[in-house]
Amino acid sequence: MTVKLTVVCENRVGLSKGLVGEHGFCALIEAEGARILWDTGQGLALTRNAAALGVDLKKLDAIALSHGHFDHTGGLKDALAAAGGGRVVCEPHCFENKKTRREFFGKVIEVPIGLPWKQSELEAMGARFEFVTDSLELAPGVHFFTAIPQVTEFETIEAGFFVDGKDGRRDDDFKDDAALAVVTERGLSVVLGCAHRGMINTIRHLKSRLGVDQVHSVWGGTHLVERKPEEVEATLAALAGLDIDRIGTAHCTGFFNEARLAAAMPERFTFAHVGVKAEL
Repeated sequence: MTVKLTVVCENRVGLSKGLVGEHGFCALIEAEGARILWDTGQGLALTRNAAALGVDLKKLDAIALSHGHFDHTGGLKDALAAAGGGRVVCEPHCFENKKTRREFFGKVIEVPIGLPWKQSELEAMGARFEFVTDSLELAPGVHFFTAIPQVTEFETIEAGFFVDGKDGRRDDDFKDDAALAVVTERGLSVVLGCAHRGMINTIRHLKSRLGVDQVHSVWGGTHLVERKPEEVEATLAALAGLDIDRIGTAHCTGFFNEARLAAAMPERFTFAHVGVKAEL
């Protein structure tokens, strides 16, 4: 079975013509005739990059969301408009009122970072939401997983993310954090959004649930950018123990962490920038 990945939106663009970068992530997964859009970026680059890459947004079998942040869901309206509506798969906490605290020039401010639109607005455009609280096979060999257990000691959720809800304010535990698991004869490939609940937690969970030992590749955002140095070191050690054939990092990994990954596994590392195509 052949499964193809094309990165449509990401912070960076490789040597190309007509493509643009934005803070966010989106990839097209093609498997056995099924076409799944994984996230939608921030909404500034989706339609332009899709056209330049030959990605037909009118021919989507599903849109799957990794979590409810704007930089992964902001292009959802454009994707729905192009497709004339369609199936949208996500964990129900995607629609929480998500915010973060950030320091700018010595001043701490609160920034709304959640999904930009209400469910009803998207349904009016033809979105058919399918809420998943554990796992779902989207296409042959392509699985959507959420409910990622946090079992490692070094992958705690970073401070500064919170939710304003009916019962008041609480820290965001990212129940909506999800990943795609692709199983082929090469082994398991994992496609991440941000991995807020931990890249290693996610990989280990998918291996266990699917009964696959070999990890062929890992793609997407890893959210190492805000982790402490000792947590990054522990992550690198855990990755070395997994014997991954290929790792393509994106978006929220952080430049210095990507440099460390490239140094640690020079023949296996790549950037998952806009325009990258890979066979999983």
